Amino acid sequence: MNEAYRRWAWVAVLVVGLVLYLAVLRTMVDTRNPNFVPTTILLGATVCRRRS
Repeated sequence: MNEAYRRWAWVAVLVVGLVLYLAVLRTMVDTRNPNFVPTTILLGATVCRRRS
């Protein structure tokens, strides 16, 4: 079971990352605050991080 969980764990990371990205994007657009741009970049780098 552990192998199956690890095989599909990327889906959970992708879904959580997408939800967080949309929340930050909506906040950035609604507040018109450019200070959220680094947060978006950091979030994208975290979600797309490859395991060595």
